[in-house]
Formats: sequence, C-alpha cells, structure tokens
Amino acid sequence: GAIILAACGGSTQPAASPPSSSTAPASPAAPPSSVAAAGQSTAAVANPSTASVTASPSAAASGAPKLGGMLRAIQAGDLASVDGHYYTPGAGLSAWIVFDTLTAYDDNLKPQPQLAESWDQTPDGKQITLHLRKGVTFHTGREMTSDDIIYNLNRILDIKITVGIITGFVQPKTTWTNPDKYTVVINTPQPWVVAFDFFQVFNILDKETAEGPNAKSKAVGTGPFTFNEWVVGDHVSYGKNKNYWQSGRPYLDGITLNIAKDQQSMTAQFEAGASDFMVNPTIVDYSRLSKTSQYQALTLPNPAAFWMLQPNVTRKPMDDKRVRQ
Repeated sequence: GAIILAACGGSTQPAASPPSSSTAPASPAAPPSSVAAAGQSTAAVANPSTASVTASPSAAASGAPKLGGMLRAIQAGDLASVDGHYYTPGAGLSAWIVFDTLTAYDDNLKPQPQLAESWDQTPDGKQITLHLRKGVTFHTGREMTSDDIIYNLNRILDIKITVGIITGFVQPKTTWTNPDKYTVVINTPQPWVVAFDFFQVFNILDKETAEGPNAKSKAVGTGPFTFNEWVVGDHVSYGKNKNYWQSGRPYLDGITLNIAKDQQSMTAQFEAGASDFMVNPTIVDYSRLSKTSQYQALTLPNPAAFWMLQPNVTRKPMDDKRVRQ
C-alpha cells in the first residue's frame, strides 16, 4: 500500500517522547511517518496496507520539526463512519487523530503509555490494572476519568457497533471495575495474551457525543486533532487540539481531508498540486510517482498492523479445536 506526500518542510520526527511507564521502555521509537508525527504513533496504522509519497526532496531532509501550517490530504471515497469503535479504513484519518488509545506499540512492538500512564499485570496474565493519566480532557473540555474507560469498554461489547472486530479481542466473562477516578482493573478468566493488541485499537470516545443526537456526524475524543467539519462527499476538516496532553503536539495547525470520487480522480488532483498528501494510491501510481524527484514515497512500517482470523466456533468444522489449531 502507499501514501503520497507533497513537500511539507523538514523532518517530522518528534522532538520528545511520551512519558515512560513502569512496565514499558522509557524511550519509544519515533513515529514512522509524518502523519504519525503530526498526531500520534497510532495514526500510522490507519490501514494495514498504507504507504505515502511527498513532493520535494527537501521533505526528507533531517532537522527539527517545523510547527504550524495546514496539511492538505486526499483520499478516494467518503468516510464510512466517524465512530471510533467501528474499525475500518473507511474511517479516514478520524479514528487515528481524533481519538487516543490506552497504550500504543513502538517500532519494536513494545507497549508505550498513552492514556494509561502505567499498568500492572499479574504473573498469571489474568488481571491488568491501568493507571490513567491525570489532567487529560476531551475536546469538549470535560476531564477523562475511569468512568469513561468503563463506558467505552462496555460499548465495544455491542457487535452492532463494532461489527465484531474489536469485540472479538475480549474474552467472555471478562470484567472491569474502576476503584477510583484514575484506575481501571480488568479481570479475565484466562490469561489475556492479546490485551495490548486490543489497547492498540481501542479508541476512547466521549460518552456525551457518542450518545448524543449528532453521533453519526461528529467525533469527539482526547486526540491531537479535533473533528471540525464533515461535508459529505467533499471534505473533512480537523483542527489542532490546543489542550493536548502531549506537550508540543501536534505540530500542525490542522488538516483538511479532501474526498475524491475514485483513485484516478485522487491521483489527478494530487499531481495538479491540490493536495500535499495522498492516501493509498494504486500500486501503479505509487511506483510511477516514487521514481520522480518531485515526490517522496513512504511505505509505512506499521509495526502494530495485524491480520485477524476469527473462526465461528458454533459451526462445523470450526467447532473442533483440532481444526482451529
């Protein structure tokens, strides 16, 4: 897969790493793309098949990130949903820059603190205690607490919302409690070996918005960018979260995601200079543009991308454990 970037200035590697966790390495690796650097590392995995290209050799030059500016992005096809629990590439940039997750993998697949500042896991792998970061606010200004994490955990159990994707990470009979404002305790009947895979894609939504009348057209999280406007079939605009918990982030003032009717139209607009950043061009266009000095082609490493096999154990032959194994 590929993304194409038009020149946006110097290197976008972050100037500082997030705070360390008692259970995670102190210095997470730098985000692998300018999209990630603009927001957070999870932005780099918006699609397990993603890459990118930019338009000037200077874009690859080393140096400190430059603050400010608007990024003009473009994708083929409109948003499928702005619901952060509906896991699909059709969510555009929304799910990855509007929302935060509890933890996020670095390039070495080591969980790094995000909304969970630290965590403790019992030796048998059946209990995880999450210690939440204090002072984090939703884009509405409301403080995020353990009540919000519990709400989101309960919400993703509804397969009508998640289409079963995120729900499938959670074992039956899993329980969660919040003994205080900044602590969540999760207990599972069996060792939860995919816990941090789940945390990687478990976006934290604002309950008031998710339960409100504009839930299908508005997204509110704690992420580096706010969801400002969605003009169906035309564009989506995002603004800088000026109260973001990661000091100095995001680098950009905002992002405009233009909607093209198809990949051919998207590529034509990009080459005409209407956009700086193209998401998922065709392999042919990616190869062609990457061979010119005008564009920079980036194949994102996507350390947290995954392929999930979910057998239906109520139907033959998948009801036989030997077949599944």
